[in-house]
Amino acid sequence: MSKYQTIKKELRNKQELLDCAKQLGVVGDATRLKICYLLCRYPELNVGEMADILDTSISVVSHSVKKLLELELVTRRSTKP
Repeated sequence: MSKYQTIKKELRNKQELLDCAKQLGVVGDATRLKICYLLCRYPELNVGEMADILDTSISVVSHSVKKLLELELVTRRSTKP
């Protein structure tokens, strides 16, 4: 199977494309995109710290992080020693 045939076959998998579009839609939100950036650059930040940096409420950041977790774009880390 050629490279192009493989790619065409992948594109036929509509569920995979829908999942990808869903993820991109979530990250398309400016706050969520900023949260992704912060977590990539400063993974030690918690929800309260991100809220302060973004000048928004903890509730907004928490809700956004929940959406990112649901789509497995971020992972939860334990704060226990």
